[in-house]
Amino acid sequence: MVAPRVLGPNELEAIAGGALPSAARRRLEELAGIDGMSTSFLSAAESSLAGGLGVTVLGQVVGCCAGSLRLGVIRAVGPGSEARHKPGAARWLERSGVVETWTTARLRAVSRIQEQAAILGADAVVGVRATRRQLEFVAEVVLTGTAVRTGPQAPAPGARPLVTRASVAELAKLRACGADPVGLVGGCASVAAVPSSATTRALRRRRRRRPSQELDEFSFAFGETRRRAVARLRTEAAGSGARGVIGIELDDLEAFRGGGGDYHVVLHLLGTAVRRPPAVEREPVGVTLRTGSGAG
Repeated sequence: MVAPRVLGPNELEAIAGGALPSAARRRLEELAGIDGMSTSFLSAAESSLAGGLGVTVLGQVVGCCAGSLRLGVIRAVGPGSEARHKPGAARWLERSGVVETWTTARLRAVSRIQEQAAILGADAVVGVRATRRQLEFVAEVVLTGTAVRTGPQAPAPGARPLVTRASVAELAKLRACGADPVGLVGGCASVAAVPSSATTRALRRRRRRRPSQELDEFSFAFGETRRRAVARLRTEAAGSGARGVIGIELDDLEAFRGGGGDYHVVLHLLGTAVRRPPAVEREPVGVTLRTGSGAG
């Protein structure tokens, strides 16, 4: 039986900062040295298109990060959040620690998938997909994609590969129309709805006597969660110099009841940030109209 490898304090500190374990780096360097051998998550159709578009497929890359979920600061959001809470009234709360944990895990997973792609000599990672799991108080984010080289030249040393959800064909179309993808961006939000006394009493009625009605507190929690996730997605995209986000997918929506009767909604958004092509300035065209009998 092979004894498990013990990581030193320096390597643990590097991994905590987003770096790859040394064993993973060695495996990738070995793969990069194998001539003519590559693996990918691309479909047969995408693989056949890659050669015609001048794209070289280099290999699969996976970025993973797991972190402990924290409650952090619990802030009141929504209507009446600035006023003092009235007993029996509905309220909505967001746990900052949950959002920070998921966001940090995603950003570190992106950094690791970029580092792996750079070792393989890639300038882009296409077709990225995200998988999330929560095991008790641990949040795990896994990103998978295919490292490719989109041009004949190897990327400059130290360059960070582009990470995108777009496929090989979609990336080529974006660049052909002048759009410049800048990377993967995301937004996360977690809102808990604490129902009012009236809603709580309605939920406790027997099923046959319970009227069919919309529970406004819970509907608002869904809407507020999406609004806050979209706002964070836009802020992250703007920070990278992007003017838009395409291919946004609602990757994971979780809704569950808490022990105290509150209702929690957690939402993750993920998309590709792009810089739009500059607007083309056209010269004004002068037009003279003739009217009356003199018009020819």
